[in-house]
Amino acid sequence: MVFARATDYPDYYPELPGGKIGRGIEVKPLNAKVIGDWWKTVNVPAAMPVKTDDVWLLGRAWSTPSGFVRGAQLVFRVAGGLVRGQKLVGIGAGLATSFLRAVVLDGRVPLWLNAPLEELLVTDGRITGVRVTRDGKPVTIGATRGVMLAGGGFDHNTDWRRKHHGIEGAPSGNPGNRGRPIEIAQQAGAAVDLMDDAWWGASVAAAPGHQPAFIVGERSLPYSIIVDARGDRFANESESYVDLGHQSGHRRPRHQGWCGHRRRRPRAAGGRHGDRGAVRGRQQLRLGDGPHLSRAGLDDRPGGGLRPARGPAPGWRQPSSTGSVMVEAREPSWKISKRQGRPAVATANGSSVPMLRA
Repeated sequence: MVFARATDYPDYYPELPGGKIGRGIEVKPLNAKVIGDWWKTVNVPAAMPVKTDDVWLLGRAWSTPSGFVRGAQLVFRVAGGLVRGQKLVGIGAGLATSFLRAVVLDGRVPLWLNAPLEELLVTDGRITGVRVTRDGKPVTIGATRGVMLAGGGFDHNTDWRRKHHGIEGAPSGNPGNRGRPIEIAQQAGAAVDLMDDAWWGASVAAAPGHQPAFIVGERSLPYSIIVDARGDRFANESESYVDLGHQSGHRRPRHQGWCGHRRRRPRAAGGRHGDRGAVRGRQQLRLGDGPHLSRAGLDDRPGGGLRPARGPAPGWRQPSSTGSVMVEAREPSWKISKRQGRPAVATANGSSVPMLRA
């Protein structure tokens, strides 16, 4: 596996003490054809040679010079792969491809698909193996050093969502996440915790015949705003998707939410103020059911705009001219230099470089 540094990718909380930008690493885009027919089993909606540093700029491809340049670079990256007869993939698809090549092909570790776990085998109070179903027949596999369960959560188990979360939700996770490994572990005496929590995130409600769409960077497009059914803004749109999920207050009565944005700065017109126009603007996406949390919304008074109930979200400012919310422009003095980030990349790629202070 070959790793590269994600130069512009921040910690999840870079604004907190010790937070940094640029110390993350990711797999370099690679040719998916290296895993042969295994690629057909990789579940990805759209495989492209995108890197984490590309995402925030691609959202501005038609509005800023730097975004346009990054978009052109991606186009040439894709075209270069096609000319060479390659199918280049990055981010999650790239990581899955790299792992499969390293473990299954190079490491020769057997990987069985369509072999669901049925039971954990217990001997004298110890887990000594598993029983699975393969090709319609029961198969027993012994284990001398333990069994690791990595079967995902239960986001697509509607009954469990109602029981533990109080909502059905609009899950964007793997459709196979139904909680069966958790249930089997409990049957073997395992303790569980945090069943009432999850890896939360906002999703666009599914259209008939389609799946919900998980939204990440789209929340931070210029002049974007997320409001609930009453038009109240309840969170910093650019915060972590996990925090946004918590902000939605999943334990409270459900409300419909909306995410809207314009490509250009909204202007007041016909008595409808700028932010109101942003919500009713060019693009509107109905979010999956989620409850209202706090009073932070649209003020209909002249010159009103947003009215954050608990003050402006950290790192944001509120211009009085339009009332629109924008990320505050600050020079990232906490950004890690290329020299400081080199040791992490070298270590991940199997070589050593003297560690430097960040």
